[in-house]
Amino acid sequence: MRYASAKPFPRYAYLPGRDPHPTRDPRGHSYGQAEHAWPYLPAERWRELCLASVTTHDLPPSAGFLAGDHVRLREELGLLTRPVAEERAADDVERESWLAEVRSRGLLPEGADVEQTVRALHAYLALTPSRLRCVALTDAVGDRRTQNQPGTVDEHPNWRVPLSGPDGAPLLLEDVVTSSRAADLAATVRDPGGR
Repeated sequence: MRYASAKPFPRYAYLPGRDPHPTRDPRGHSYGQAEHAWPYLPAERWRELCLASVTTHDLPPSAGFLAGDHVRLREELGLLTRPVAEERAADDVERESWLAEVRSRGLLPEGADVEQTVRALHAYLALTPSRLRCVALTDAVGDRRTQNQPGTVDEHPNWRVPLSGPDGAPLLLEDVVTSSRAADLAATVRDPGGR
């Protein structure tokens, strides 16, 4: 959802040890480019033949995004390309622009809690013409920890973070399959009103 851009992304090929780092190496495709908040793309302008998702493997889970966890993690890892105050301010603007759009569609009431907000973000997907809609596994169970942090190899336990619920307790695959939260979010991306 955060990167639903109308323009194409740069070709991405980064294999540590083989390719230049995209942002740290002067030969990288995004070296020296300022990070910026992508403007949201109204639901009606999303492409029909695309996978619509609130988040992806390279972005934080929605609950973590809402809490700003990704900014804290990138600060701890030394990955920010601007002062942390600027990063937080830009993150606030990006988050609030999305939430304002979702509110304008009547999907998010004022004062909504994190779970209601995550559900509303997913309900927005049902307003798009996109034929494929996705619920990230982390969102399905309420995990807020980043599973993969771009720009790291060993600095973050990429793909080794145990899947957990909102309380931080690890979950088994069987827990996901029987989760009412996961079922509710799956229903939400089909129909903004839920089941």
